[in-house]
Amino acid sequence: WAYWGVFGAMNVIMQPWIYDALNALFVLATLGNLAAFAAVLRRGALDLQTLGKVLLGGFWVALVFVALLRWTSLTPASQGRLMFPTIAIVAAFIAHGLWRIHRLALVTGAGGLAILAIAAPFAFIAPAYAPPPDHWERPLGQFLDATFGERAHLVAAESSAAEVATGDEVTLYLNWELLRAPTRNYSVFVHLIDADDVIVAQRDMYPGQGTLALSEQPDGRRWSDRYTLRISPLAHAPRALRWAVGLYDLSNGRRLTLPDGADRLIFGELRLKPRPEARRSPLLRDANGAALLGYSLEGGALRAGGALQVTTRWIAESPPPRDLNMSVQLLDDAANKAAQQDSSPPLSAWPIGQVVTLTHHLALSEDAAPGVYRLLLVWYAPEDFARLGAYDAQGQFVGDQIALTRLRLR
Repeated sequence: WAYWGVFGAMNVIMQPWIYDALNALFVLATLGNLAAFAAVLRRGALDLQTLGKVLLGGFWVALVFVALLRWTSLTPASQGRLMFPTIAIVAAFIAHGLWRIHRLALVTGAGGLAILAIAAPFAFIAPAYAPPPDHWERPLGQFLDATFGERAHLVAAESSAAEVATGDEVTLYLNWELLRAPTRNYSVFVHLIDADDVIVAQRDMYPGQGTLALSEQPDGRRWSDRYTLRISPLAHAPRALRWAVGLYDLSNGRRLTLPDGADRLIFGELRLKPRPEARRSPLLRDANGAALLGYSLEGGALRAGGALQVTTRWIAESPPPRDLNMSVQLLDDAANKAAQQDSSPPLSAWPIGQVVTLTHHLALSEDAAPGVYRLLLVWYAPEDFARLGAYDAQGQFVGDQIALTRLRLR
């Protein structure tokens, strides 16, 4: 898709059938070129100079494509537009193939591409960046009546669901009114927090889906916004979550406050549940052949000098190349460690396809400072401490130290 046309920050796409039609055009051109090549072979009219040009062009396309595959294997993304260095050869290939089918096919294909190029900015790009209308799209179910900094009035909210499973998305709809235009352009943050005030998911965005500069809006401006948050498949469940919404200045992080002095509005409730059994698959696949099926926590509220028990469930999907060590740690954002427990599971003895349960006992340091800590999981080689990478359910690399969840130590 990105080769043909994905716009914005890779977030504005055309209708899917357009990409299907463009790919079909390429297939048709390929058939035309193959038929032309077969005709040349039958006539015995293939000269070395023409063959050399074809091979040189094909080599360049193949070289860039292999480089793209290499880049894709190293990054959690893939972009067809990285094939643009070959666009002259590919375009000539398409034009020649269509011409060999019939001149009308070439004229029709070129005309269709020209029309698409002219229409795309108006049909797809401009609507994606159009500011919302000066009214609310619809009434929302929960009346909030919260005013931030005596300027931005959050009128009402509504969640797309009352419960959500780990790995899924949930959308919060908000209706806003600008009482008085601020001197700065504020961003909106939307958090899902648990009972310990730990952020489970978040989304930050300028108002109006990113299209509204509040300092340029008239007093009384109204708009509706939506904020879609994705819950990590690794999130601990079940538990109850709440919404937290506020506005802040991106340049310095300062937040607008409510009349009571709070810098965010907390409301609603969302039930986070484990993934349904029908969708159960490994959360992570490690390079050692072990796959993480799930985990659970025991120990109650975290406190300095306390304990946390972590139970992980694994399955060996392939024979491991060697035995490795596993480390489970509690670290804050400044890399201060509250607890760590290392073990040497006998990977080579795990039966292929059988579930293995491991229990990790973490003793928290007596002088551990209060705050939010990441529960990290790491596989490493005992001889050189080299860490092994892990991949998510889609096969994308997610790192060599995995944050399972975040916990608050009081």
